[in-house]
Amino acid sequence: MSERPTEVRALLFDLDGTIVDTGELHYRASVETLVKFGISIERDTYDSVIHGNSNENIARYFFPDGDAVKQARYVEMKECAFRASLILLINSVWRIRLETSYPLSRTMHS
Repeated sequence: MSERPTEVRALLFDLDGTIVDTGELHYRASVETLVKFGISIERDTYDSVIHGNSNENIARYFFPDGDAVKQARYVEMKECAFRASLILLINSVWRIRLETSYPLSRTMHS
């Protein structure tokens, strides 16, 4: 049986960039993950080609050979790195509970 919060004082929805600008976190997570695949990316390329694109399109851009396993692994690793950094940021600023559509159990895997 999971433990439930005893009291909810507030509920916040952040449409990326409204409360927390996570663009830099996405960039850093992307760079960190791509290095593990032997790929480097310059900030201007990231901003013009990657920023705002879907994870699936980004994976196809970096792994155009169609290797679906590698593409999926990249997406999972990048999202884990991003979520972990987001949780650290949020916990350093607010004492809140993070709800996300991405499985939190995957946030600390690399």
